[in-house]
Amino acid sequence: MSSLFPKRLTLGLLIVMLLPAPAAVVAQMRHERVVDGAGNRVADSSNLPSEAKYLFAVAQELRHESDYKGAREAFEAAVAVDSDEPYLRLSYAEFLYQLGDLDAAAVQASAVGGSGTGNPEALRLLARIRLRQAHKSSQAVEDAVRLFQQLRAILPDDVESRISSGRLLMSLGRFDEAVSALREAYELSPGDLRLASMLIAAFQGSEDRAAAESGLRELLERDPDFLDARLALANLLAEQERHADSVAVLESGATEESDSVDLLRLLALELYRVRAWQKSLEASERWLEITPNETPAIYLKGLALSALGRFSEAEGGLRGLHEADNESLDVARVLAEVVERQGRSVEAAEILLSTARTLDAQGQADLAQRTRLELIDLEMRAQNWDRVIELTGELSASAELSAGGELRLLRGQALLEAGRLEEAIAVFEELGEDAEVGSRARARAAEALFRAGKSEAAVAKLLQLAETGDMEQVIPAARALHRLELYDRSIPLWLEAKRDNPEALEIRFWLGSAYERSGRRDTAIQEFRDLLARDDSFAPALNYLGYMWAEQGENLAEAADLVERAVALEPNNGAYVDSLGWVYFQLGEYAEALGHLEKAARLVGDDAVVLEHLGDLYFALGRSSQAAESYQRAMALADDNEGAVRRKLDRLNLNLDLNGDS
Repeated sequence: MSSLFPKRLTLGLLIVMLLPAPAAVVAQMRHERVVDGAGNRVADSSNLPSEAKYLFAVAQELRHESDYKGAREAFEAAVAVDSDEPYLRLSYAEFLYQLGDLDAAAVQASAVGGSGTGNPEALRLLARIRLRQAHKSSQAVEDAVRLFQQLRAILPDDVESRISSGRLLMSLGRFDEAVSALREAYELSPGDLRLASMLIAAFQGSEDRAAAESGLRELLERDPDFLDARLALANLLAEQERHADSVAVLESGATEESDSVDLLRLLALELYRVRAWQKSLEASERWLEITPNETPAIYLKGLALSALGRFSEAEGGLRGLHEADNESLDVARVLAEVVERQGRSVEAAEILLSTARTLDAQGQADLAQRTRLELIDLEMRAQNWDRVIELTGELSASAELSAGGELRLLRGQALLEAGRLEEAIAVFEELGEDAEVGSRARARAAEALFRAGKSEAAVAKLLQLAETGDMEQVIPAARALHRLELYDRSIPLWLEAKRDNPEALEIRFWLGSAYERSGRRDTAIQEFRDLLARDDSFAPALNYLGYMWAEQGENLAEAADLVERAVALEPNNGAYVDSLGWVYFQLGEYAEALGHLEKAARLVGDDAVVLEHLGDLYFALGRSSQAAESYQRAMALADDNEGAVRRKLDRLNLNLDLNGDS
């Protein structure tokens, strides 16, 4: 069908336009109108004079025929006839907006009231125009924000203006303002999931964490099954290290039928962080039922099993991950740990070394260096000092490290422990002026002098360090005196450090230990009580005080409580597990003691005290052969208590001679 009008406007056509518009066109136009967000009429074409109507009809027809130049001329002519008609100008502004002539569109929209507090549709269009101009001018962005805010004020029930405002504010990173706009929109349309998701995104970006938490909790109260809100709230709490609160939010949405991988993933992680290892394991296993081969789930399950002391089970899954990806330092580190915990230190070291070599081959030098540092830690735990010396030398020569001073300090310590005192002193003296480790190096040099038989010179050097009053030197000096078992000399330095750092729990712990080692038990007990009054989750103090009482057979109920709390915090700390077993031994609860002491022996099988405790328990249980084996292993470690263990073994052998082997 041909067009009702020609493609181009001419003077003749303009004359024709002055005639009445076709009845059908006029009738259609009478129903066209502009309404605000509440549905109220703002303007309509029925108010136009007949001449403007005709021109408007021509413009619309030419626009329909894609004759945009002609349509623009017709719109201009219509506006010239009736410049005060809002509908006409808004239609023309919308047309110009679609053509991309944003400046001209803004002029027409502003003439209707778009720059003030007038016509809502003019404000809305002008805001859209400013958004399209945003790439040219930051002022255009601010204008758009202002216009949307005006719309929110003029149209209290308009959802779209609030959504547009919130979306714009989020794009600008102004999340707190976006939250305000989107919360208003959600109040108007509470069931809109798209809007709720936008509101969650705004909460996640907000700096007002308290307001974000409150808003997310409100969303969950309205709809407890709203998974995105639950996850957003749990993540928000986790970011603030409120892991117990995060777990509570997640557990209230995790039913037996829950099949949300996202929820189970976060729940397993948060349960691990709050040391609920059995529950973390269960969540990981449910996660793996849904996605059986997902690496993070297998890894987290391995962590939970390791924390529970189920090392052989943990090893299976972690070894599979390591074989599939032998470049992962995290997997290699945990696998090496569970292998080491099973008494296979050499194999654990090989896991880390092979990972480091693979990373070298892949050109990942930084990760390779970090892996070798993990290997050095492992060899130090195993007291393989020659190997530590070798590794620290290789690593220092291979690359420039940010922790180069720390690495050389480790090398000096290994030399010291290996009895290579002159070499150790040379390393420490070379590090004496290092900005990061100089004070510790000077203290270590004094220790080496002491072990070389120059005790007076060593103590003088340490006291000289302490006389500076600089805590960076006082504390290393105090630690060195403590390690040299000069506890009475260390106590004044620890007291000075405590006065300077009254909140430092570690200093209080060292001070309490020095009091106990120097025979001032009552003062030590009070120091540990004061420390635990400040932080009742400081595991070293929980264990130390509990073990002190267990050794003397005193306050055993409280001792058991303290050490149980320490083990709950660090279940694979062999020293803590040994303390707990020894408390139960002193209580006469041998069956309970057995599990803990045998676990401690698995964790730290080369510890003479642990083996002696296990021997005592086997002897009490009448398991003489096992007791003798434990005592012999303890004696082979040449501990300070070797004489006492030998007497126990002699007594045991005498019993065996008299009564026969049990």
